Amino acid sequence: MNLGDGQTHRYQVRCSPRVSKDLRSLPSGIQFLIEVGISSLSVNPRPKGAERLKEDRTTWRLRVGDYRILYWIDDKSAQVLVDRVSHRRDAYPKKGNLTARVKSKNR
Repeated sequence: MNLGDGQTHRYQVRCSPRVSKDLRSLPSGIQFLIEVGISSLSVNPRPKGAERLKEDRTTWRLRVGDYRILYWIDDKSAQVLVDRVSHRRDAYPKKGNLTARVKSKNR
């Protein structure tokens, strides 16, 4: 698929149902910027500034202002699955909550 600017889509981008719900709760200007960010993942799923999460090395994070797009990349099938979009304060597990979950599993 051609983007109209000479770039072609190499990855298929799919979004979880949660992403639609996340986007509806945001102001329209932010929605547009996030939609552009999600769309750009089809050309380059690892754009400049995207990073793997320290807590879960299979999940990638792309910053869009104060918001984060969290997603997985499957290079074998050339797919990107966008899991969620949220404000940076809500995007990551709280350290205390993660520690409590690990301790409860080890009991």
